[in-house]
Amino acid sequence: MPKDKNLELKTRTRPVARATFLLYAALILAALLIGYVSYQYSFNMMEKSYQSFYLNKAQMIVHAANTHAGKSDREFLDALNQYWRDAGNKPADEYICVVDQKGDLLLHTAQPNSVGKYAGDNPILDGSASDPKKLCDLVVAQSNYAGKYISSEGKDQIAAFHAIPGRKWMLGVHRSRSALYAEIEDGFRPLLVGFLSVCGILMPVFLFLLFRTYSGAQRKQLVSENAMRESEQRYQSLVDTMPQGLCRTDREGKLTFANRSLLADLGKTLESCLGKTLHQIYPGPVAQKFVADELEVISSGRTLDVIYEQHPTDGGPHRFVESVRHPVYDADGAIVGVQSIFWDVTDRKLAEENLKRTKAQLETVLQSVPSGIFAVDDQCCFTIVNQQAEKLMGFDQADALGKPAAQFIPDTKLHRVLETGKLEMGKPFAHNGRTFLVSRSPILEQGDIIGAVSVFQDESELEAVQKQVEELRRLNDELSSLIENSHDGILITGTDQVLTVNPSFGRITGLAPSSLEGRDISALDSERHVCMAVVQAVFRHVKSHRSSVTMRRKLKSGNEIFVTGNPVLDNFGQVVRVVMNVRDVTELHSLGERIKMLSLACLDDDPAAAGPEAAYGIVAESPATRNLLDLAVRVAQVDSTVLLSGESGVGKDVLAKLIHNLSKRHDKPFVGLNCGAIPEHLLESELFGYEKGAFSGADRYGKPGLLEEAAGGTVFLDEVGELPLNLQVKLLKVLQEQRCRRLGSVKTVDLDIRILAATNRDLKQMVADGQFREDLFYRLYVVPIEVPPLRERREDILPLALRFLKTYNKKYEVSRALGHELLRVLETYQWPGNVRELQNVVERLAVTADADVLEPRHLPRNMHQGQEEVPAPVVWVTEGMKLREARDELEKQLIQRALAQTKNTREAAKLLGVTHSTVVRKAQKYDLPIDGGATLH
Repeated sequence: MPKDKNLELKTRTRPVARATFLLYAALILAALLIGYVSYQYSFNMMEKSYQSFYLNKAQMIVHAANTHAGKSDREFLDALNQYWRDAGNKPADEYICVVDQKGDLLLHTAQPNSVGKYAGDNPILDGSASDPKKLCDLVVAQSNYAGKYISSEGKDQIAAFHAIPGRKWMLGVHRSRSALYAEIEDGFRPLLVGFLSVCGILMPVFLFLLFRTYSGAQRKQLVSENAMRESEQRYQSLVDTMPQGLCRTDREGKLTFANRSLLADLGKTLESCLGKTLHQIYPGPVAQKFVADELEVISSGRTLDVIYEQHPTDGGPHRFVESVRHPVYDADGAIVGVQSIFWDVTDRKLAEENLKRTKAQLETVLQSVPSGIFAVDDQCCFTIVNQQAEKLMGFDQADALGKPAAQFIPDTKLHRVLETGKLEMGKPFAHNGRTFLVSRSPILEQGDIIGAVSVFQDESELEAVQKQVEELRRLNDELSSLIENSHDGILITGTDQVLTVNPSFGRITGLAPSSLEGRDISALDSERHVCMAVVQAVFRHVKSHRSSVTMRRKLKSGNEIFVTGNPVLDNFGQVVRVVMNVRDVTELHSLGERIKMLSLACLDDDPAAAGPEAAYGIVAESPATRNLLDLAVRVAQVDSTVLLSGESGVGKDVLAKLIHNLSKRHDKPFVGLNCGAIPEHLLESELFGYEKGAFSGADRYGKPGLLEEAAGGTVFLDEVGELPLNLQVKLLKVLQEQRCRRLGSVKTVDLDIRILAATNRDLKQMVADGQFREDLFYRLYVVPIEVPPLRERREDILPLALRFLKTYNKKYEVSRALGHELLRVLETYQWPGNVRELQNVVERLAVTADADVLEPRHLPRNMHQGQEEVPAPVVWVTEGMKLREARDELEKQLIQRALAQTKNTREAAKLLGVTHSTVVRKAQKYDLPIDGGATLH
């Protein structure tokens, strides 16, 4: 033993030796009493020392193993076992155990085969009446314990239990009290044997042996204390090297210890912090929270786990620090302070926030997808139900979550996926009279099935999507067909490669389309082929300026070509495609004379030169009117009955006259009758005629009806819906038999007429309401023609206005012109009275205007109220200007102004309410600069 330890041992044993020699002459009973007291005193001291030592050792092991707290239970138990094995200076009969809150043994170093057995009823002997008396109660209370303990084998133990935070376990360090007794008895046994054998003879020897025994006990105690000090030093070394900050405070909140990690984080020394309160070390609101939490730990005796947010004063990023506080007990079990462990959890906190955001985004995605989605756990209970699933399945998410899926969907079949773990795709599923296509898949975690998810969609919706896909495929095929069959050459490029080339491009340039598709634009042979050089130039211009351009080149064959490039922009304004149109100008030159002839014919004042419709006062500039006239021309060639329907004032009577004049009966009478303008009692006589004396007031010679007067020609029954029911029967008979009889006559007259009827009413609804005979309706409804209202063919407004103005200028001998602002008002007005209202308005303007240039102020108040203010006039129409010239001039200036107000042709097209190609084509026609001033030739 080292010299200093011998000195300490002598110092400890000197009082006992002195007392031994003073009691030499005492009675044997006194000697026995002294021996017994010494025996008990030594045992109690060693027992308490072991209890305190074991509690510190348990705390050290738990704190050392906390680095494995985030791992599995098995790994954490292995870490505890390893730390126990690495600890030195422990008796052979000393061991540790771990017990969970159910009282089951999770670890037992002395008896590994006892792991898994129940030890919860093992009694705890020390403590007050309110403290736990069984090991399971101690685990539930999670309070540290050092004292006596009865093992499962009924053995009396010295034990210390320490709570393992976060798992609700207890770590116990044990040693048999009998072993401790045996250790002490080993020292006292010679004394007892000698005293009993030769008590009266060898008293000095006995006293000497007693002294030696006590010295041995003190030596062992000293060894134990030295071992404890060494353990405390190892513990201190472990605490100083641990990455977490650790400190202890007393009941007054003053710091009594801090490890190196905490001091380094604070930037202070231990000497400068000892004896100070946390307010002095951590200034600010964080210190107040620290003090409040420590007071709570002291008052409650419970472990406290709190996360603090720190705001650095230097403007750095926020930090999150987690702290676990444990009460520190003295040997009597009283709380004397608080031990706190700190570690930075900023990364974990940020990860949790990111996880929350990710979960919120996932929730948004689940709620936004058009398919129904729900998930179940391993018990087939709902965990996720999105909005589409609520809508399709017919139940609320709030009612379904956490409940069995079979309660809401009896035949869900998800239990089959949970059992087999097999994926099911596109399975039909019927529910609530609807058919769904369902895909089911298991949810796995480390190879184990923990749930299942079902994605489903209404089969009818999928059919609609399929139809849309088929429609897109059809449109794509049509587009491909249009490109392939285009007379002009078409070349489409991406950002750097040729994508599509149609056969006409090869016909015009002499290059095979297959030799160009897929090649880089820059790799085209521009030296041998002039057309490739112009293609490259157009591509570079369109890509750099993001605008359309047209260039002219002469090929080596002598033909001239126009190459027009148009950009295709994405949502960010970047060029993703360039569409080039190649046209052989040689063909245009050959058609020049013919175009001029056609232009002169269109500009001729002779109405007959402009087509049959112009000869009868019909304007057909809009596509709707053109289609209507094409149908009228075809219908005019046959004698079928025609029913003209449309709003009042759309020109049904004009169209009827056109059909008659274009028919084979054009040289025969055209007889019109407004069925709503003649009184009912006269309508029959007007229609069928009468004999003399047929009724009072009748002409004495009789009178033929309109049907007879139109022999060989056409009868136009306007407002046929106003015919009374009794006449409808007679008219039906005329249509069926082509014969009639005058009023008061017995003679039948054969007819050869064609019937044209018109109405502004809904005859189908009248038939349903019993106001019009169904058989007559179907006799008239042979060729129905719907005449669209003027607001649906706005291209006709300006030509009609000019035609009417020209008529009234001549009629009233005035010289009026339509101002530009007025034209805009006329084109935007809804025209509830249609063409008739337009004609009346133009006549009113020609008669009542106080200036030759007609402006919006000359219009009736109801027409120009709410119209936007327009700038000063830029063009007006004079009497001597031809219709096509006026329209071209107006189009030119409207397009020019739109291009000046917008950035490109697409926005100009939107402003004018026409397509983009129309603006480009018109700009080419009028030689207007577009997109940054690049002209089209």
